[in-house]
Amino acid sequence: IETETVMEVQYSTFSVRRGCRTLAAICSETHAVQITNVGPTDEDMFRVESLAPRPDVDAWFVDPGPLSPRGGHQVMWTGDEMIVWGGSTSDNPPNQVDGAAFRRDTSTWRPLPDVPVGPQQTVGVWANNRMIVVSNEATLAYDSDADAWGTIGEGFDLSGETLVRWTGSVVAIWTSNGIATFTPSTGRWTVLPDPGFGGPDRGEGNLLSADGGLIVVGRDGPVCSGRLVARWNGVEWDLLPKVDLSTDTHADCGSGNQSAVIDGQLVLWEDRDHPTMAFDFRSNTWNKIDTIPLSGSEGASGAIDVGSGILVPQHTEAAWLPSVDANWVSLDMPGQGSDIDMTWTGDEVLMWGAACCYGAGNAPFTIDAWRWTMLGP
Repeated sequence: IETETVMEVQYSTFSVRRGCRTLAAICSETHAVQITNVGPTDEDMFRVESLAPRPDVDAWFVDPGPLSPRGGHQVMWTGDEMIVWGGSTSDNPPNQVDGAAFRRDTSTWRPLPDVPVGPQQTVGVWANNRMIVVSNEATLAYDSDADAWGTIGEGFDLSGETLVRWTGSVVAIWTSNGIATFTPSTGRWTVLPDPGFGGPDRGEGNLLSADGGLIVVGRDGPVCSGRLVARWNGVEWDLLPKVDLSTDTHADCGSGNQSAVIDGQLVLWEDRDHPTMAFDFRSNTWNKIDTIPLSGSEGASGAIDVGSGILVPQHTEAAWLPSVDANWVSLDMPGQGSDIDMTWTGDEVLMWGAACCYGAGNAPFTIDAWRWTMLGP
């Protein structure tokens, strides 16, 4: 291993800027590097270790596998594999009801068995030890150990953009038709009342869970009018105190998907010109925290939970918030396409999706898959 100390590192498609903490990531088609802060106080100094090529995984750029190019798909981590499920293409039929699983220890893909429903809109989520897929026709469960499908309930009328979340006990979905929960133990759907504000279309809403409770985030009217948050108490929606991230010079134009739960608190952000706010459910108060260091932070994938905090990706950069008591950390990352989705394995981020150019007319539509490791702070 060759080691050198530098103030800034630049390789073909990846750079590490001052202020970044520790991470390992793709740096070229054949090598990865590990970057470690050398001293506890001098953030300008990094140790760079050139790692040996990994021919079994093509140096962290992963074979994208057997699925056709698509967008609107979902990725999830089972504990052993990354599953890529569903999505849509410009082909006929547009809705894909297929999937594939990637094993990172062998860098191999396997297609999932045929699903027992026809082409239609679906959403999937990993729920403890199986993938639950909701379609118009039926609610299905995929057992990865048995490599088999089973029907566990009736379907739900999906329409438009659909959000899905596993709370630990129920599958929750939010569509243009409303919000509902599915209980796997009973196989029954429960339709919840409307929270009274903008839904998931065009990224205007988000569906989250904190301590097993369901949370929805939406707009307070038209764009740039602030955001509203409600929490389900089992009977009705409790509206949280209103928060407005506007400043004297910038209105709050953030979307509902610019939100996440960390340390049991709800966090909302927009960009470096607006404060980041955290809601403490115990004190029922909003608190201002560090500002996210991104110019516009909707990102290609939304925020993902990375164990120690959340990661907000945005094309070739990202921001990491280790906790509500810490500062945002600016990171560079492998370039994202127009519809990359991500999942956290416990020690690295796996990414799969459109490198170019979902929804861009007749432009080439290609798929990339990456492995990106973030070391601890």
